[in-house]
Amino acid sequence: MRHRADRAGWPAEELLAENLAALHQRDAALADALTAVAIPNTAELVTARDGSATYRLRQPDGRRQWLGYSSMPLISAGANARRMKIGAGNMAMNGLGHGAEAEMILAGLGLHQASWSLSRMRFG
Repeated sequence: MRHRADRAGWPAEELLAENLAALHQRDAALADALTAVAIPNTAELVTARDGSATYRLRQPDGRRQWLGYSSMPLISAGANARRMKIGAGNMAMNGLGHGAEAEMILAGLGLHQASWSLSRMRFG
């Protein structure tokens, strides 16, 4: 997926629709549940400092926090993915963050490998 500041060319809605349609063939109830989820009004779509599209999340105390705790998600994701040595086993990620790290790490996994994501980040 390409990320860019020009959100008019950002294919997120199309990709989400295609993924939900594919999921619906396998697990209709899960696809319907995900379709019903609304992005909370505490999330604001913004352009990150590296030009990628991301969100700022308003916290209960009014402060704003970058999705994945990074204002430059593509730069930090690239650095983290380059130093990651996965080997032949499975792995667990400490959250998905912006999603770019997960995308880069998953691209390096073999077909026999799996990845799990654990996160404490709240979205509402």
